[in-house]
Amino acid sequence: MTSARLPLCFCIDPDSPLDTLEMVLAIARRIGLQLDQLQLRGDQVFLALRAGDQDALALFCARLHNLIGVHSIVLHVCMLPIRQKYRTLRASSDVPPERIQCR
Repeated sequence: MTSARLPLCFCIDPDSPLDTLEMVLAIARRIGLQLDQLQLRGDQVFLALRAGDQDALALFCARLHNLIGVHSIVLHVCMLPIRQKYRTLRASSDVPPERIQCR
């Protein structure tokens, strides 16, 4: 069985960031997702989750969009493995995978 990975970047309201982040992680735990990476930069959260199937990740995204205090949800390409980054960026660029960098 292969596992699916979901790297996300989203913003949380500065009024209650810990409560909002706790709700996000509780949703992931209830669905049975594994936490690969968690980074906080101000009000931005970079989160990478892993699951046994794509449906669990899709359910997490749907529930994340319904949370109050979470906004600007995007797929975070810089957290993808280098080969997947190259496939994602290949259409817009002819840069070889070893030259793709995140800032």
